[in-house]
Amino acid sequence: MCGNPFREVGRAVRSVTGALGLGAPDMPAPPPPPDPVTPAPAPVAQNRQAQQAANDERRRRQRASGQQSTILTGPMGAMGGDVAGKTLLGA
Repeated sequence: MCGNPFREVGRAVRSVTGALGLGAPDMPAPPPPPDPVTPAPAPVAQNRQAQQAANDERRRRQRASGQQSTILTGPMGAMGGDVAGKTLLGA
């Protein structure tokens, strides 16, 4: 007996399980992949018009919001959260 004893034991186990019908079943061949379907190209003129309309609407909303959308505090500072003064951690 030369070589790896585990390999020989593995061969013996496979031959016994195969003889008893306990081996892995043969898998059927997978079905062929479906034919690739190429989508029809979208009309370019309509895409440009839709894109231009979306850009115009985005710009209109951006101009309408103004600077108020960037200000997160009021004139008196941050609103909410009562500050009680100094506290000790863990107390």
